[in-house]
Amino acid sequence: MEKMYFAENLRKIREEKNMTQKDMAEFLGLKYNTYKQYESKRREPSIDTLIDITMKLNTTIDYLLKNVKRDDSKYIEHDKIINRLSQSIKDNIEIMEQEVKKAKNDINKLK
Repeated sequence: MEKMYFAENLRKIREEKNMTQKDMAEFLGLKYNTYKQYESKRREPSIDTLIDITMKLNTTIDYLLKNVKRDDSKYIEHDKIINRLSQSIKDNIEIMEQEVKKAKNDINKLK
């Protein structure tokens, strides 16, 4: 089984940015305890959270998980496309949820 480097690389990026764990948690939109557990290997992010982290840190999933150097990754463009598509899907889901909520409100008004 291939070794995962998520906790180490997350910490390395945070240190490169001269941020505390609390600063990084806020930057990523995570609870402090959740972030702390990621760095201490007591918790792993969901795929959605992992994608959000890579987008906000301008890195790749390959780098975070497999330690493939960001500059050397063959998949940087691929990951960027996946990140953009994932964000687009999330945005569309939010819009659809808002539309469903609006439709339900309209139906309730008709009752």
